[in-house]
Amino acid sequence: MGVGDMRICEKLETYRLILHHLDVNPQISDHEIDLATNPKLVELVKDHIQGALKDSAARSASFDPPPHEISTISNGILSGSHDFVDGSKTLARCLHTLMQEDKRISAGDLIVCLYGADDSNGLSPYLALMKVDTGHGLQRKYVQMADRSHAMKITVLENLLPTKRERLQKCACIRKTGQDYDMILIDRQKRSQTHTVANFFTEKFLKAHFALNDEQQTTSFYDCASRVHNNIREQLTVAENEQLRQYIRDSLKRRSITVEEWTDELPLIEQFKAIFQVELAKEVVDGRIEVDKRTATRLLKKAQWFGSHGLKVEFDEFFNPIIEAQEVHRPGEIPKWRITLETEDWKPKQ
Repeated sequence: MGVGDMRICEKLETYRLILHHLDVNPQISDHEIDLATNPKLVELVKDHIQGALKDSAARSASFDPPPHEISTISNGILSGSHDFVDGSKTLARCLHTLMQEDKRISAGDLIVCLYGADDSNGLSPYLALMKVDTGHGLQRKYVQMADRSHAMKITVLENLLPTKRERLQKCACIRKTGQDYDMILIDRQKRSQTHTVANFFTEKFLKAHFALNDEQQTTSFYDCASRVHNNIREQLTVAENEQLRQYIRDSLKRRSITVEEWTDELPLIEQFKAIFQVELAKEVVDGRIEVDKRTATRLLKKAQWFGSHGLKVEFDEFFNPIIEAQEVHRPGEIPKWRITLETEDWKPKQ
């Protein structure tokens, strides 16, 4: 499976869904939500998952080693070795315990959804954990059943339904362990929050960490963008190639890069923008990249070759124009080098 396949999600099918309300007096449900009788809620959850996967704030992350309660339950649900409802109840209680330890963490609902999404292996299972604030367009009724178990009855309020533009604050879309990363994670912070409150979802609840640091993000982005350029360069004019080359290099001079916006602003027609979009989604994963300045300086450094009589050849390292370098020996002469270059343009300095 490619690195970024989780974010490329054209088809999404909801398998199982449950909601727990977490407040001072938590309402932990013993029954999953009937998908057939709650189509609006199912559609809302699907929209949120697809939105989260495409969100510029989403980053790849992995569970901290060694295996712990949250990672074990998540992987158990995905593999079918752990009961979905019981697992979700344990997840809800773990989250509620953390919320009780710090009253500054707002009450809300934990939505747990087992879903399938298309990738290279067909419909693969994923687990979405979403913490949404109270009053998120949902009206809930906590009822006791005949067997004394409890269930959550949900009504989606049409006038309060979040739009597709409205973004989740806390969400993890988790896949089976043993791959480059374990999840796509959104943990949006409020400026007024302290580090302890802001990071409770990632660090304390999920016990996870971001899979790529700024240096790795920067390198991954530049390598992928440069490789795509190299693949399409013969379809572009000399001027278009130079403009694109400069656009890619200038990107690393920014503090951060939002991949979706970067792709939209490419100085190319839509056909080529689509190629960049697909390849970056596969390989870069994180929707927003914090540019590491030291790495950017290293990547932007030009390779230089010097010869006799003031000869100097300078080029971006990713686009090495030297096709062949051969030492030539002629009788009675000092050895010389024959260099073969390929370039779309060749002109004297003005």
